Amino acid sequence: MLINIVPAVLAGLAALSVFAGWPRSRSRIAWATGIAAAASLLVTAAHPAGATGPTPGTLGTLEAIELLTLIVPAVRYAPIPQAIAAGLSAHLAVTLWVLRAWSTELGGSVVGGCVFWSLMATSAAAGGTYLRVLDERRTRSVAEGRRRQRLDLARDLHDFVAHDVSEMVAQAQAGRFVGEHDPGLALAALRRIEAAGLRALAAMDRTVHMLHDEDGDSRQAAHGLAELSELVERFDHSSSARVRLDLPPGTVEDVPREVSTTVYRIVVEALTNVRRHAPDAEVAVMVRTSASTLPPASTMTVTVKNGPSTRRPSNRADRRGGLGLPGLAERVESLGGTLTAGPCDDGGWQLTAELPLAPTATPAR
Repeated sequence: MLINIVPAVLAGLAALSVFAGWPRSRSRIAWATGIAAAASLLVTAAHPAGATGPTPGTLGTLEAIELLTLIVPAVRYAPIPQAIAAGLSAHLAVTLWVLRAWSTELGGSVVGGCVFWSLMATSAAAGGTYLRVLDERRTRSVAEGRRRQRLDLARDLHDFVAHDVSEMVAQAQAGRFVGEHDPGLALAALRRIEAAGLRALAAMDRTVHMLHDEDGDSRQAAHGLAELSELVERFDHSSSARVRLDLPPGTVEDVPREVSTTVYRIVVEALTNVRRHAPDAEVAVMVRTSASTLPPASTMTVTVKNGPSTRRPSNRADRRGGLGLPGLAERVESLGGTLTAGPCDDGGWQLTAELPLAPTATPAR
């Protein structure tokens, strides 16, 4: 009967070495499970036929339970080849240990015992496989979330830096025309170019830092409704366009962060396009909230409308279309809203976005 103690002790030591050093012991869990299973199979094969009694049954049950506790983490955490080898060997050991009590009188009972323990081992392996699938899905979900976050950061970089760079170009052009007649105006234009350049560099620094930071959060550098007034004022001072902001008091309060940052990006993109295509037009920026009895209960509408330009914008036929409006449309739709843009009857252009202030039931992705 002493030989029955060996696999039970080895299985117990394997389980103790794995769970006592968890989670650092994940790397050796397959080896520990495989060694315990191999010892169990050797004892089962070498055990003299017909040996019965309480000792083989008691120790064998304890050994099988210890192996079952090893199957689940081995299948879940070990590399796939090692998980398959360790899982199959432990499954076979748990299934066949009952053969140590084989006798002609107990033939049917022993076979039934093998079937029972086989089902137990299969359940343990299935549980470990299910947990492994959940872990892989979670890992893919986190990776996808980080990829989407990096794409959002790249779009933010395009929107904000393009706005600042277009301001720098406009100021440089203005300074070139007025510099010969009024050097003071040229110096003021240079100061505004410097400020826009510093903002663009700061935006790039923040974005690159968060792209390299695994735990970076794009919301840390996001602007929102609270900065709209500063944005419009800065644009009005650095452009020949005349901008009017209609933002009722209290509109900024209790607005979801995603909606607030999206509205800011919409206005940035719209003003950047105004600077490119209608640099001297009248521009109206209007933000409104409305309530409804139908879902969503309340929405925020942002409208940016510019009149016709009195002068032809500079030729930029070699410039590729940006990611601004398509990216904004995708972002607005992901929040359950709509974005439309098109020409007006007076020759101007209007961009309108409607965003729900409450989460939608099934937002588009």
